[in-house]
Amino acid sequence: MPSNSTDNSFSEKMLRQAYIEHEQRETEQVFSNKNAQNQLAFSAGHEARMKSLFKKDERNIRLQKVTRILKYSAAAVALALSFLFVVTLFNPDVYAAVRNVFYPPEQAYECILGYIPQGFTKTNDSFTDGVTEIEYSGPDEGMIRINVWQGRSIPPDLTGYIFDHENLFINGINYLIYDAAADPSDSIICSYVWWIHGDFTFMIRSTLSAGEIMEITLSIK
Repeated sequence: MPSNSTDNSFSEKMLRQAYIEHEQRETEQVFSNKNAQNQLAFSAGHEARMKSLFKKDERNIRLQKVTRILKYSAAAVALALSFLFVVTLFNPDVYAAVRNVFYPPEQAYECILGYIPQGFTKTNDSFTDGVTEIEYSGPDEGMIRINVWQGRSIPPDLTGYIFDHENLFINGINYLIYDAAADPSDSIICSYVWWIHGDFTFMIRSTLSAGEIMEITLSIK
Protein backbone atom coordinates (compact mmCIF):
# COMPACT_ATOMS: atom_id res chain seq x y z
CA MET A 1 0.00 0.00 0.00
CA PRO A 2 1.57 3.38 -1.04
CA SER A 3 2.57 5.72 1.67
CA ASN A 4 1.01 9.15 2.33
CA SER A 5 4.26 10.95 1.38
CA THR A 6 4.24 9.33 -2.05
CA ASP A 7 0.61 10.35 -2.63
CA ASN A 8 1.30 13.93 -1.63
CA SER A 9 4.33 14.20 -3.95
CA PHE A 10 2.30 12.85 -6.87
CA SER A 11 -0.53 15.26 -6.16
CA GLU A 12 1.82 18.26 -6.10
CA LYS A 13 3.31 17.26 -9.46
CA MET A 14 -0.14 16.90 -11.00
CA LEU A 15 -1.25 20.30 -9.68
CA ARG A 16 1.92 21.98 -10.89
CA GLN A 17 1.58 20.51 -14.38
CA ALA A 18 -2.09 21.48 -14.53
CA TYR A 19 -1.25 25.10 -13.55
CA ILE A 20 1.46 25.33 -16.22
CA GLU A 21 -0.86 24.03 -18.93
CA HIS A 22 -3.56 26.47 -17.84
CA GLU A 23 -1.20 29.46 -18.07
CA GLN A 24 -0.02 28.37 -21.51
CA ARG A 25 -3.60 28.14 -22.78
CA GLU A 26 -4.40 31.60 -21.33
CA THR A 27 -1.34 33.15 -22.94
CA GLU A 28 -2.05 31.55 -26.35
CA GLN A 29 -5.65 32.69 -26.16
CA VAL A 30 -4.63 36.31 -25.41
CA PHE A 31 -2.14 36.56 -28.29
CA SER A 32 -4.51 34.83 -30.72
CA ASN A 33 -7.34 37.24 -29.85
CA LYS A 34 -7.04 40.54 -31.83
CA ASN A 35 -9.37 42.35 -29.46
CA ALA A 36 -7.17 41.38 -26.53
CA GLN A 37 -4.10 42.62 -28.44
CA ASN A 38 -5.80 45.98 -28.99
CA GLN A 39 -6.61 46.21 -25.29
CA LEU A 40 -2.94 45.54 -24.42
CA ALA A 41 -1.56 48.08 -26.96
CA PHE A 42 0.22 51.25 -25.68
CA SER A 43 -1.47 54.63 -25.99
CA ALA A 44 -0.48 57.06 -28.79
CA GLY A 45 0.98 59.48 -26.22
CA HIS A 46 3.13 56.77 -24.72
CA GLU A 47 4.30 55.69 -28.18
CA ALA A 48 5.23 59.31 -29.03
CA ARG A 49 7.17 59.72 -25.78
CA MET A 50 9.04 56.50 -26.40
CA LYS A 51 9.96 57.59 -29.96
CA SER A 52 11.20 60.92 -28.60
CA LEU A 53 13.34 59.16 -26.00
CA PHE A 54 14.79 56.81 -28.62
CA LYS A 55 15.66 59.76 -30.93
CA LYS A 56 17.25 61.67 -28.05
CA ASP A 57 19.31 58.64 -27.13
CA GLU A 58 20.43 58.24 -30.76
CA ARG A 59 21.44 61.92 -30.87
CA ASN A 60 23.48 61.53 -27.69
CA ILE A 61 25.25 58.51 -29.11
CA ARG A 62 26.07 60.38 -32.34
CA LEU A 63 27.27 63.41 -30.36
CA GLN A 64 29.55 61.23 -28.24
CA LYS A 65 31.04 59.70 -31.38
CA VAL A 66 31.65 63.13 -32.95
CA THR A 67 33.19 64.41 -29.69
CA ARG A 68 35.57 61.46 -29.54
CA ILE A 69 36.59 62.01 -33.17
CA LEU A 70 37.23 65.72 -32.53
CA LYS A 71 39.30 64.95 -29.42
CA TYR A 72 41.42 62.42 -31.29
CA SER A 73 41.85 64.84 -34.20
CA ALA A 74 42.89 67.71 -31.90
CA ALA A 75 45.37 65.46 -30.09
CA ALA A 76 46.83 64.31 -33.41
CA VAL A 77 47.20 67.90 -34.67
CA ALA A 78 48.81 69.03 -31.38
CA LEU A 79 51.24 66.12 -31.51
CA ALA A 80 52.15 66.86 -35.14
CA LEU A 81 52.70 70.56 -34.40
CA SER A 82 54.85 69.76 -31.37
CA PHE A 83 56.96 67.38 -33.41
CA LEU A 84 57.30 69.96 -36.21
CA PHE A 85 58.25 72.67 -33.68
CA VAL A 86 60.95 70.50 -32.10
CA VAL A 87 62.35 69.48 -35.48
CA THR A 88 62.32 73.09 -36.70
CA LEU A 89 64.26 74.28 -33.65
CA PHE A 90 67.23 72.20 -34.80
CA ASN A 91 67.59 74.74 -37.60
CA PRO A 92 70.06 77.36 -36.23
CA ASP A 93 68.36 80.28 -38.00
CA VAL A 94 64.92 79.33 -36.70
CA TYR A 95 66.27 78.74 -33.18
CA ALA A 96 67.93 82.17 -33.20
CA ALA A 97 64.72 83.84 -34.39
CA VAL A 98 62.62 82.14 -31.69
CA ARG A 99 65.18 82.97 -29.00
CA ASN A 100 65.19 86.61 -30.04
CA VAL A 101 61.42 86.76 -29.58
CA PHE A 102 61.61 85.64 -25.94
CA TYR A 103 65.03 87.13 -25.17
CA PRO A 104 65.54 90.22 -27.33
CA PRO A 105 69.26 90.84 -27.84
CA GLU A 106 70.80 93.89 -26.23
CA GLN A 107 71.64 96.63 -28.68
CA ALA A 108 74.48 99.11 -28.70
CA TYR A 109 73.70 102.56 -27.34
CA GLU A 110 73.91 105.20 -30.06
CA CYS A 111 76.05 107.78 -28.32
CA ILE A 112 76.25 111.12 -30.13
CA LEU A 113 78.61 113.78 -28.77
CA GLY A 114 77.63 117.37 -29.25
CA TYR A 115 81.07 118.46 -28.10
CA ILE A 116 84.40 116.87 -29.01
CA PRO A 117 87.59 118.56 -27.81
CA GLN A 118 89.82 119.89 -30.56
CA GLY A 119 92.28 117.41 -31.96
CA PHE A 120 90.41 114.27 -30.78
CA THR A 121 89.25 111.64 -33.28
CA LYS A 122 87.23 108.46 -32.79
CA THR A 123 89.42 105.36 -32.72
CA ASN A 124 87.00 102.74 -31.40
CA ASP A 125 83.25 102.14 -31.40
CA SER A 126 82.34 98.65 -30.22
CA PHE A 127 79.63 96.68 -28.47
CA THR A 128 80.73 93.67 -26.42
CA ASP A 129 78.84 91.71 -23.75
CA GLY A 130 76.14 94.34 -23.54
CA VAL A 131 78.58 97.25 -23.12
CA THR A 132 78.96 100.05 -25.67
CA GLU A 133 82.51 101.45 -25.71
CA ILE A 134 83.54 104.54 -27.64
CA GLU A 135 87.09 105.85 -27.54
CA TYR A 136 88.72 109.02 -28.82
CA SER A 137 92.43 109.71 -29.08
CA GLY A 138 93.99 113.17 -29.04
CA PRO A 139 97.21 115.13 -28.80
CA ASP A 140 99.84 114.26 -26.20
CA GLU A 141 98.40 110.77 -25.72
CA GLY A 142 95.08 112.28 -24.78
CA MET A 143 92.25 109.79 -24.35
CA ILE A 144 88.47 109.84 -23.88
CA ARG A 145 86.71 106.53 -23.19
CA ILE A 146 82.93 106.37 -22.91
CA ASN A 147 81.21 103.23 -21.59
CA VAL A 148 77.45 102.74 -21.67
CA TRP A 149 75.60 99.63 -20.47
CA GLN A 150 71.94 98.88 -20.15
CA GLY A 151 70.50 98.74 -16.64
CA ARG A 152 71.23 100.57 -13.45
CA SER A 153 74.61 99.87 -11.92
CA ILE A 154 76.63 100.96 -8.91
CA PRO A 155 79.47 103.49 -9.11
CA PRO A 156 82.91 102.12 -10.01
CA ASP A 157 85.19 100.83 -7.28
CA LEU A 158 88.12 103.25 -7.27
CA THR A 159 89.93 101.80 -4.29
CA GLY A 160 93.63 102.69 -4.57
CA TYR A 161 93.04 105.71 -6.76
CA ILE A 162 94.13 109.20 -5.73
CA PHE A 163 91.47 111.79 -6.53
CA ASP A 164 89.07 114.45 -5.35
CA HIS A 165 85.40 113.75 -5.93
CA GLU A 166 82.08 115.52 -5.72
CA ASN A 167 78.39 115.04 -6.54
CA LEU A 168 76.77 117.37 -9.01
CA PHE A 169 72.98 117.45 -9.56
CA ILE A 170 71.79 118.76 -12.92
CA ASN A 171 68.21 118.34 -14.21
CA GLY A 172 67.52 115.64 -11.63
CA ILE A 173 70.57 113.56 -12.54
CA ASN A 174 73.32 112.87 -10.01
CA TYR A 175 76.77 113.06 -11.60
CA LEU A 176 79.64 111.57 -9.59
CA ILE A 177 82.86 113.34 -10.54
CA TYR A 178 86.28 111.88 -9.74
CA ASP A 179 88.95 114.45 -10.56
CA ALA A 180 92.55 113.62 -11.51
CA ALA A 181 92.66 110.02 -10.27
CA ALA A 182 95.89 108.11 -10.68
CA ASP A 183 95.09 104.77 -12.33
CA PRO A 184 97.02 102.09 -10.39
CA SER A 185 97.02 99.77 -13.41
CA ASP A 186 99.01 102.03 -15.72
CA SER A 187 99.68 105.19 -13.67
CA ILE A 188 97.79 107.34 -16.18
CA ILE A 189 96.26 110.39 -14.55
CA CYS A 190 92.56 110.26 -15.39
CA SER A 191 89.32 111.83 -14.33
CA TYR A 192 85.99 110.02 -14.22
CA VAL A 193 82.32 110.99 -14.46
CA TRP A 194 79.64 108.42 -13.63
CA TRP A 195 75.85 108.80 -13.84
CA ILE A 196 72.56 107.02 -14.56
CA HIS A 197 70.04 108.27 -17.07
CA GLY A 198 66.88 106.32 -17.78
CA ASP A 199 67.68 102.63 -18.11
CA PHE A 200 71.36 103.20 -18.92
CA THR A 201 74.51 103.69 -16.88
CA PHE A 202 77.29 105.92 -18.23
CA MET A 203 80.93 106.40 -17.36
CA ILE A 204 83.54 108.59 -19.01
CA ARG A 205 87.23 108.17 -18.27
CA SER A 206 89.64 110.68 -19.74
CA THR A 207 93.03 112.34 -19.40
CA LEU A 208 91.17 115.65 -19.63
CA SER A 209 90.14 117.64 -16.60
CA ALA A 210 86.90 116.90 -14.80
CA GLY A 211 85.47 120.22 -16.01
CA GLU A 212 86.09 119.37 -19.65
CA ILE A 213 84.70 115.85 -19.16
CA MET A 214 81.52 117.40 -17.76
CA GLU A 215 81.26 119.51 -20.90
CA ILE A 216 81.44 116.32 -22.95
CA THR A 217 78.96 114.62 -20.61
CA LEU A 218 76.31 117.31 -20.93
CA SER A 219 76.64 117.27 -24.72
CA ILE A 220 75.76 113.54 -25.07
CA LYS A 221 72.52 112.96 -26.92
